[in-house]
Amino acid sequence: MSFFNRQAAEQFDAPTTAVEDISGDYTIDPTHTRIGFSARHAMVTTVRGQFKEFAGTAHVDAANPENSKVELTIQTESIDTGVADRDAHLKSADFFAADQNKEITFSSTKVERDGDDWVITGDLSINGVTKS
Repeated sequence: MSFFNRQAAEQFDAPTTAVEDISGDYTIDPTHTRIGFSARHAMVTTVRGQFKEFAGTAHVDAANPENSKVELTIQTESIDTGVADRDAHLKSADFFAADQNKEITFSSTKVERDGDDWVITGDLSINGVTKS
């Protein structure tokens, strides 16, 4: 979880900290986080981009992963592919309808551990449609 900044006063060194020691509350550190995407375009090229405005939190309970929770909110208007015309099209009703649908949200519904890995399942809402 290197993109989360621990709210507690203590910090941990991820490569040397046991998973059991990471319980706590975290917030996304936007200066060290990138929410990016890639999509095939016309079966010829891949378009890459990012969302520049977002916020998120995580509550990690290593002893009882089912009590853990992740929340993420992305500002739709902050999409950036590096091409202004493309960004305008993505913000239009053809895609995100950013003027009406201001946010993309993710809310975890289940958190599990699989060895050293964590599996997070949740609800993703885009344009008023939620998929689990």
